[in-house]
Amino acid sequence: MAVNNVFYPGEPGDLLNFIDENSPNEPECSACALIVPHAGYKYSGKTAALAFSSLKREFRTAIIIGPSHTMRLSGLSIAPHDAYETPFGQMEIDTDKRSKLLENPLFKDVEEAHIREHAIEVELPFLYQINPDQRIVPIICGHLSKSELKSAAQTIESVCDSDTVVIISSDFTHYGKRFNYLPFTNDKASIELEKLDRSVIDTITANDVDGLHAIIEKTGATVCGYLPIALLLEIFNSRDIQIKLCDYTNSGYISGDFETAVGYAGLSIRSL
Repeated sequence: MAVNNVFYPGEPGDLLNFIDENSPNEPECSACALIVPHAGYKYSGKTAALAFSSLKREFRTAIIIGPSHTMRLSGLSIAPHDAYETPFGQMEIDTDKRSKLLENPLFKDVEEAHIREHAIEVELPFLYQINPDQRIVPIICGHLSKSELKSAAQTIESVCDSDTVVIISSDFTHYGKRFNYLPFTNDKASIELEKLDRSVIDTITANDVDGLHAIIEKTGATVCGYLPIALLLEIFNSRDIQIKLCDYTNSGYISGDFETAVGYAGLSIRSL
């Protein structure tokens, strides 16, 4: 565990209390896939909890896909282990699905991509709270061309049965000098950051992967999980689905600091 007691409470009781306090009393529980943030719970935990509360409860495996923050990676890497450690205990990896995915050469098992990566780790407490007996397939997504995205999506779709859910771990636009992204001035950031994120979210809720590529290319929006999100849209490209925004916020609203701010969105995907 790389960020327990830093991004989220390390004690199981405190962790469960946080999730319970930030989840609705009567959730819909019908989503087969989610897009959720992966920042510290202080900033994005409530948004994540609201999205996770919409996830269907009857599943055996969660495929979790996040971006690489710690190394340059080409293709995708599946953790080469049998289990993932959490504050609640270990979550087993679905080795059968991993083996099938590794038949596509775009999928590898680069251990270094997982050792210090937080994008998968911060989602696991929410999943554990829903279904402690599930298995997971933790995937880190590196660079993929558009044709490789389609190939990877077809491979993932081939292992997605009715007992499988897909979780995409992504924050939205990273604004400020720290991220080398300053498309507007600080005094306008409180308005323009959300406006930019909402334009990206609109392409997602419209299930428009070409529109997502276009707006990222046009604006340069620093959505760290842009490729995992595009991968999700390719996975569900042939299905009749509804994509719904559960919650949006950004760190500036919480800290009051817009010199450096990051957007967070939680979205649910439901089959029609």
